[in-house]
Amino acid sequence: MSNLNKKLIAIAMLPFLLAGCGEEQKPSSSDSGVGSSDSTGRVFNLFGVKAVDSVYKALILSATDGYASTVVTDAYVSSSDINAGLINNNGTNDTIDVEIKGVASGSLMLQAGEQKEDFSSFESGYLEFNIRSKSAVPDDLTVAIDNGWPNRKVFSLNGYVNFTNDWEGISIPIKCMKPGSGMNDFSLDSVATPFFMESSKAYSYEITDIAYKEKSEFTPVVDATSCTSSASVNNPAALAAGDLSVYYTGDKSLATDISDKYTLGDFVVSGSSTKTESGQVVHLSLPVNGGIFFEAGTGNERDFSSFYAASYMTIDLKVDNYGSSPNLQVKMEGATSNDANFYAVDNSLVPADSSWYRCNLPVSSLAPSDTYLNSTKKAVYLSGQWDSMVGLEFSFTNIAFINTKNISGASDCIKL
Repeated sequence: MSNLNKKLIAIAMLPFLLAGCGEEQKPSSSDSGVGSSDSTGRVFNLFGVKAVDSVYKALILSATDGYASTVVTDAYVSSSDINAGLINNNGTNDTIDVEIKGVASGSLMLQAGEQKEDFSSFESGYLEFNIRSKSAVPDDLTVAIDNGWPNRKVFSLNGYVNFTNDWEGISIPIKCMKPGSGMNDFSLDSVATPFFMESSKAYSYEITDIAYKEKSEFTPVVDATSCTSSASVNNPAALAAGDLSVYYTGDKSLATDISDKYTLGDFVVSGSSTKTESGQVVHLSLPVNGGIFFEAGTGNERDFSSFYAASYMTIDLKVDNYGSSPNLQVKMEGATSNDANFYAVDNSLVPADSSWYRCNLPVSSLAPSDTYLNSTKKAVYLSGQWDSMVGLEFSFTNIAFINTKNISGASDCIKL
C-alpha cells in the first residue's frame, strides 16, 4: 500500500475521528451483552446475533474509490474493490456476506459513527469471530484494531483461516496484535475502529459473532504468551481405554474423563500469581512461593493406586524461565501433604527456551507409595523449590494418566 493510499485512509476516517473528540465511552451493560460479565468473563459483543442492540455498524472501504466508506445494509452495497450485504444466519441481519474482488485493497470494518470506546479492559483478552470462507483464503488477509492511519494493531490470518466452506471460530490474543511496518502503536482506552479486516486479493466469506472477550471461547490461533502457533500442543495422541483424562485437548472418548472432579487451583504465600488460561493452555509466573494444582472437592477424591507401579503422567510443558528455582517440581498429593516425593523437571529435560515438550513421568516418582494414592486429593501439583521460586514462569496443558508411553526414546521428555 502506498503512502498516498495510507493517507487517504486517514482522510476517509476524519469525519468519524473529529466528530468523536471528547465523546469517549466505556463499554456498559445492556441486553445485548455489551460489556457484560458472566461465568466466562467480560464480553463486548460488537456484531452478531448477541449484539442486536450494538451501536456498531459494518462499513466497506475501497482503495480504488479513494478509500470511500459505505455502510453495509441488507440491500447489497458495491464498490470497485469490495461488495457486502447483511444476511440472516442465527438471527436477522446478523451476518455480513463479503466479496473482495481482487482489484485493490478492500476492507470491512466496524464503527459506531463518531463514537470511541474504551477497550483497555480487554488488553489481555481476545478478539473473536466466526467466519465461513467460500473461496480460497488469500495470504495477505489481516485483521486489525484501527485508530486512523498509521495507528493500527495488525494480525496476519495467513494459515489460520481455512477454505472448508464451514464455519470456523477464530480467537486472537489481543496482545499478539502488533503495529506492522510504518504503523504506530496506541492505547486501547480510546478506539475508533475495533475491527478492521483487509485483503487486496479475491476472497468471498461470511462473518458474524464479532466480539471482544476476557476469556477465549475457542482455542486461540496462537499461544497468548509467546504469540507463536500452539498447534503442536493442541494435537496430542488419543487416549486409550483405562487412561484418565485430567486436562486434555486430544481424543479422550475411550478414556475416563475426571476433569469435572479435579479442578484447577493455585496459591501464593503473599500477593498473587500471574495466571492466565486460554485455549486449555495454562501460563503461570510466580513472584514468591506458590504452586498450581488440580484438586478434588470433598467426596470426589479418586483411588490412583493402580497407576503407581507402571503408569505415567503425560503432560506438555513449556518453561520460559526457571528463575531462582533449580527445577520445576511435579507431584501428587493424597490425604496428607507430600513434601519429599516429586519429579524434578530441570533445564536438562525441558530447557527454558519457550518451546513445548511432552513428558511421560512415572507415577511412582510422584508419590511415596501406592497406598498413599488410595484417596488422591491433588492429582497434579506443580511448583518450584521452596524459597527459590522468584521468576519461575511456565505453561502446561494435556495432562492425563496413561498406561502406555506416548513418546519414544529413553528420555522422559521430548521436544514437540
